[in-house]
Amino acid sequence: SLIRNVLDHSQLNNISISRETEMLENYMELEKLRLADQFNYRIEIDPLLNADFTEIPAMVIQPFVENAIWHGLLHKEEKGLLSIEFIREDDKIHCIVEDNGIGREAATAFKLQSHPKHISRGLQITKDRLQLYNSRYNMNASFDMEDLKDITGKACGTRVNLWFPLLED
Repeated sequence: SLIRNVLDHSQLNNISISRETEMLENYMELEKLRLADQFNYRIEIDPLLNADFTEIPAMVIQPFVENAIWHGLLHKEEKGLLSIEFIREDDKIHCIVEDNGIGREAATAFKLQSHPKHISRGLQITKDRLQLYNSRYNMNASFDMEDLKDITGKACGTRVNLWFPLLED
């Protein structure tokens, strides 16, 4: 089902939130099986958004979900949580991908130990895709990343904020 979804969606410029979340759920379920149920996830969609008729750029959220699992939650000692939220904010959709993992700094240290020569291209590819999407459709989709810290300043996860223009059919 996941492979079929990816093949179908990779040809699309936009996809409904409901179809995107279906694919993300398939992906997260597969990763949960692979990682022996090491994390839980939740997806919340603002009731002000009609998930079946509100579209976002296709295949943009998955790389951030993958990073959250592989870099944030994989090395966490206790069970992790990955949340994805879609919130309507005026004429935009704010999508938040947040994990309570080890944080980007610790994840980078793990990566340098285990795969010192690996160069990750996922974020750059996503930036390039959004830039192309924005120029082609005269849109303003963007993202940023935040390092989350607890009250003592210790890393306690990562939040990715994605903003998409509100496109309703």
